[in-house]
Amino acid sequence: MCIRDRLRDMALPLIAVSIVERDKHGEAITSWMYPSLGDLEPIMLSRSQLGADQIPSGLLFSKFKNTWIYCLPAMNTNSSDLPRVSAHAICLLSKLFDPEKHQALLEIMS
Repeated sequence: MCIRDRLRDMALPLIAVSIVERDKHGEAITSWMYPSLGDLEPIMLSRSQLGADQIPSGLLFSKFKNTWIYCLPAMNTNSSDLPRVSAHAICLLSKLFDPEKHQALLEIMS
């Protein structure tokens, strides 16, 4: 199965995609999302854990009502391109529980 087929299979249950950034002052904000997260934005921000003192490594996932939230946080290793960003996370909202499949998609996106 080629990457395009794998991405198409993974994308079917997705509700939204977002990028969360943590600035040098420790504040986490949603810098991009598609489509709008609406009432789920503050939930997704807190579940990304970018507001915590220690930035977690590896996949984070949790459930809120009928929505699974998958986040892949990372430290900013290229401060010359993004000098005000200390860390970021790519987050997916999905109706499907499948951590391995969503982690693969997040790694492709990051």
